[in-house]
Amino acid sequence: MKKWGILLILSIGVLWLIWLQFFQHSIDLETYENFDENNNLISSTEYIPDSHNKSTFLICKTRKGKEPCKEVHGIKNGIEKWYKNGILKYEDSYSHGILQFSTLFYTNGLKHQENIYEAGKLIKQKIYAKDSINSLMQENIYKNQEKISKFFKNNKLFKVEKYNNDILVSRRIYNENGVIIQLEEYGLSKGNGFDPFEYFLDDFDNFERNSPFLYDNHKQNDSQRQQITPDIRSGNWI
Repeated sequence: MKKWGILLILSIGVLWLIWLQFFQHSIDLETYENFDENNNLISSTEYIPDSHNKSTFLICKTRKGKEPCKEVHGIKNGIEKWYKNGILKYEDSYSHGILQFSTLFYTNGLKHQENIYEAGKLIKQKIYAKDSINSLMQENIYKNQEKISKFFKNNKLFKVEKYNNDILVSRRIYNENGVIIQLEEYGLSKGNGFDPFEYFLDDFDNFERNSPFLYDNHKQNDSQRQQITPDIRSGNWI
């Protein structure tokens, strides 16, 4: 009986090794690097090839799409990094050809801004300070014509502003204990205590919890990083 137990354990171990080899092979990353005329790295694109995926990634000389460009076919998921003078400026994550995340960096390597996209539209944005702890300063949430902006001091929420079509409709001020000390409303609620932004936040929280894409799912580069303008998108998926 003991002999059969040992054989069973060995068999399971062999099967596990075979599965591990297959799994590692199946998720092997391909890398495409783009250099300038002085052989300085401009961009690096890491992606998981997928022969069943018809998406084509167009990697160009600049992030804005300046030619010459290189087409990479059959891509499932990918991460694109752009550099200037050898310093990483920003990093974008794609799923099946659709931009999911964009991260901007300060020159000291800390995060400057994080953007989350859904169906090509910006739905959430976080802005960080350049201090030693990279503290959160502001968070913006977007849905249709609505926007909620949260402001932080020392990583504590102290103000929330709500907008409809870029018009301020509500402002809440909090003390250090998180208690509302000032409330301003501008008459756009539907009455009876109904606040459409509360439902808006609930919807977004559900989306964020169920999203398979989370920040810090991949290791950050330890080299210094460069700040960039926040409104530039990465690459072109066609």
